[in-house]
Amino acid sequence: MGFLASGFPRRLKPQAELAGATVVDRASVLVTHLGSIITAHAPRLLSREDVRMLVDGVKQVNHAVVDEPGAHGAVARRGAAGLAGTAGGAGLDP
Repeated sequence: MGFLASGFPRRLKPQAELAGATVVDRASVLVTHLGSIITAHAPRLLSREDVRMLVDGVKQVNHAVVDEPGAHGAVARRGAAGLAGTAGGAGLDP
C-alpha cells in the first residue's frame, strides 16, 4: 500500500524490473485492494450475531464440527466471541 502505480506494456516488464520497479500483475493489485477494503469494513460486513448464526447453522448440520476439539472446533466455538468486531479476524487468538 502507498505505492505509486502505473500501467505499461508487458514487453517492458524486464526493463522496469532492471530499473528497480516492483512489477505486479493487475489481478494481484485488485485482490490486494479488495482485501484491504474488506479488512477495513469487516465489523460491518460480519457481525458477532452473524457469526453466532453461522455457527448455530453448522451445528444443526454437523454438530461434531463445532464441538470436536482442534483447530476447526476451536475457531467455530470462539468465532462468535472473538472474530466479529475485530479488524482482520485478530480475535481468533486466545
